[in-house]
Formats: sequence, structure tokens, C-alpha cells
Amino acid sequence: MDEFVIEAVQLGSISKICIGHEERSPGYGWYLAKIVLTIKENPKYKLTFECYRWFDVGEDDGQIVRELFAHSSLNAIAYNVTVLTGSCRNAGTVANVFVHLYGLQGESKDMQLKHKETEITKFEAGKSEEFILACGKLGEVSSI
Repeated sequence: MDEFVIEAVQLGSISKICIGHEERSPGYGWYLAKIVLTIKENPKYKLTFECYRWFDVGEDDGQIVRELFAHSSLNAIAYNVTVLTGSCRNAGTVANVFVHLYGLQGESKDMQLKHKETEITKFEAGKSEEFILACGKLGEVSSI
């Protein structure tokens, strides 16, 4: 386990962190299990940010930056998203497709619809694709 000391002004209540790296080449990834944040003045107070995901353009969902949510405050919620591509001629695409969820209690960042098994998801005409996306608690989703 790696340990780092970061000095900062008093941040108040921390509910999420954003962590990532800048390498955009496959094979330079990093698998993060979790981050445990301890306040130096109160070492019994710990926030755990679980991840258990790859940060690699060639692994998992291809993301190299993630928002992680503290277990003691705001938990990440998994949202199941199903996309049905129309069946008319040339309806499919191989372009990167993103979704942004809006809920009654907040909104997500742009999240790429990508399978962890492959680098590219094919949105083929007449086919459906299922994705599991994790982000903060949004409440009832009102639009995408």
C-alpha cells in the first residue's frame, strides 16, 4: 500500500474525490482498489473511497479519471442503461457515445457507453446494448 501526506486547508466534510492520471496509451493503466483518507489531527476518523476498477484506456470501461464517493456519506449508485439503436438504414455508429444523467438530486458527468471487455462498443442497427454506469446519488432520473 502506498501512503501519501497531503497538506491542505481545512476542507470541511468530504463526500467525493476525483482521481486519475494523464497517460492515454493502452498498457499504462493502474488498478485502484481503494483510497483511505485519514485526518492527521484525528487518525480514528477515516473515509474510505472504494473503486476496484482499472484506470486504463485499454481496460475495463477505458476511463482514466474517476469520481469516488465516500462510504460514510454519499455512496455511488449503479445505474443500468439500455440503448436500442433504430433499425433504419445506416442507423448504427462506431463513434464514441456518451450519456449525461439528470436526477432530482443532482446530475452525473458525461459517461462513455463502453463495455469493459472491448475498447469499442458497436451500436449496430436494430440491436440493444446494456451498460452499468456508476455515479453519485441522483435521485429519480428525470432526463438524459
